[in-house]
Amino acid sequence: MVKPLYKNIFARDFTLALMQIWWRGETVNPKLWTDKKQPYFPYIIFENIGLTTNAYYDPKGIDWIKDALIKEKERTKDLSFAEGPFRDRYNKLKPFCERQPVLSRGELSGFLKEIEDAWPRFEAMWWIWEFGLYGKSDSERLLKLRDETQNFVPGAEAIIRKSLKNIYPEIRDLISVISLEEIINSNLPKLEILEERASGYFYTDSQLFINKNKSFIENKYKIKLEELKYNNVKEIKGQIAFKGLAKGIVKIVYGAKQMDKVESGDVIISSMTLPDFLPAINKAAAIVTDEGGITCHAAIVARELKKPCIIGTKIATKVLKGGDLVEVDAERGIVRILEKKK
Repeated sequence: MVKPLYKNIFARDFTLALMQIWWRGETVNPKLWTDKKQPYFPYIIFENIGLTTNAYYDPKGIDWIKDALIKEKERTKDLSFAEGPFRDRYNKLKPFCERQPVLSRGELSGFLKEIEDAWPRFEAMWWIWEFGLYGKSDSERLLKLRDETQNFVPGAEAIIRKSLKNIYPEIRDLISVISLEEIINSNLPKLEILEERASGYFYTDSQLFINKNKSFIENKYKIKLEELKYNNVKEIKGQIAFKGLAKGIVKIVYGAKQMDKVESGDVIISSMTLPDFLPAINKAAAIVTDEGGITCHAAIVARELKKPCIIGTKIATKVLKGGDLVEVDAERGIVRILEKKK
């Protein structure tokens, strides 16, 4: 029997609390655009490896969502079933995501519930953008909406981090592994438990698995988690977002914590860029990402700033290390490794 292969679709430097909202919002919570539930379970598996978290998806679950969205579009004759609810909810949350205030514990609990409630609306629009389910008459409006709302998730993440640091100043970076339930119930676990989580975890099926490896998860759910092979790679290929040629030292940026490392002329390597990366991007000579299409944040910013940019490489953050010297050939869509850091 061939085990289902879960694809490594995203990598993010997000808190456990937001990962739980993400999982619940896309897996078990009711959707606005279908009365059916995601039939492929657990659908998403999160693997935290310290600096970042990999999100593995069941491709059959993604296909099911695409089919459900297409059927709803055919039934309603347009995309208002997803666009309207997302616009309405985002407009309510927009002041928070833009100002990124520091919230009290009670305020943060309410904010987290609002984000979870908004997630199915965001999910529908995200996949509509990714699948390209809009026509030419809708493209300008919907791509503008994507640009306007790109701070929804990173803005929420920034609020969670800033607020938790203010609520629990004594545990510093360990705030990233406090669970949603612990925040809402104001029930902080012992320090050693948080330290265990910070060394890595899996989250799926509403369960947090500590001190478990990939084999455990694969055997438990009778699946296979994708492993990208990148031994002895000399060149990395991707899609050209903005043409140009640049050489520079690699700086791996997963989130705000790594931005201060970026100096003038460096090459930013990221799973995907976020609006908060802009100060670092301004200093960089070029941008390379694992993910993204021509309408992703990195592509939009690169075109605005006229910086060489290659997106969708899949493996750049896996192959390259901070301190490597690379040439970004965005005329051909190739990143060449000139010198590996010793």
